[in-house]
Amino acid sequence: MLRKTKIICTLGPATEDEGILRRLMLGGMNAARFNFSHCTHEDAAHKLEAVTRLREELGPRFFITRGLDNCLFVYSPEEWQALADKLSKLPMSKSTPLS
Repeated sequence: MLRKTKIICTLGPATEDEGILRRLMLGGMNAARFNFSHCTHEDAAHKLEAVTRLREELGPRFFITRGLDNCLFVYSPEEWQALADKLSKLPMSKSTPLS
């Protein structure tokens, strides 16, 4: 059965333990959100390092990107591809730089 519900986790104090973060990633988390308005940049950097270490350990199953609201997001390959497909279908003018 195709799961249509997406699991987006905002990483906070409950995910300080890498074991909890690993369980979220293996348990079906589709995206992780780093909200900089509720933590320091140092706190977010430690969480990002943990996500990066787990990504290296678990394989390239997650992509890290910054959202339009200045939050960092972590996507699974399927979610990343779905997002890339949607973006590629958007109309672009010739005067819009892509970089």
